[in-house]
Amino acid sequence: MKRAITALIAVLGLFFAASVEAQSGLMFGKNAVNWQNEKPKFYQSEHFDVYYFGFDLTVPEQEKHFKDFIGNIEGGYRFIRDKFNHDIERRIPVAVYATHSQFETGAAYVTGEFLSEGTGAFVDSIRRRMYTKQDILPPIRREANVHELVHEFQFDMLNVGIISQVAGLIRLPLGRVCCRSLRTS
Repeated sequence: MKRAITALIAVLGLFFAASVEAQSGLMFGKNAVNWQNEKPKFYQSEHFDVYYFGFDLTVPEQEKHFKDFIGNIEGGYRFIRDKFNHDIERRIPVAVYATHSQFETGAAYVTGEFLSEGTGAFVDSIRRRMYTKQDILPPIRREANVHELVHEFQFDMLNVGIISQVAGLIRLPLGRVCCRSLRTS
């Protein structure tokens, strides 16, 4: 009788542990639905391969907004290049979303988690890509984009690749890096 009770408690304990693990968030986002059917459009600037979503460059106002963004990241690149005395030899891929909802939907596949409204940009250190949105105030947007470019330069200067990260030679977080929340106050 004692063995039967012990066995029952062990089975219930395993069942409870399995249900807690399934609800703990480890499986969260695996079945995320992508409501965004839009294919990215491509623009190539001097240092960047820009994949953009939600911009219609035939509309003059949106074209100006997009060109301002390109000028911003190119200017940031030159500024950081001069400060670090380092030039990135590869083209930097950038995914640009016009709105937060597009950013959240598209970038959720990279992060696997919810992106708050305060997230303006981030760098994926494994894929070596920058993700950003454009529906935030211009000074904050400029600061966020230049900040993330600093991370791109850091990765390039350290020559951080997936092999180095997996081998444990360089201790940097896998996935997103630092400062994903912007404080407006």
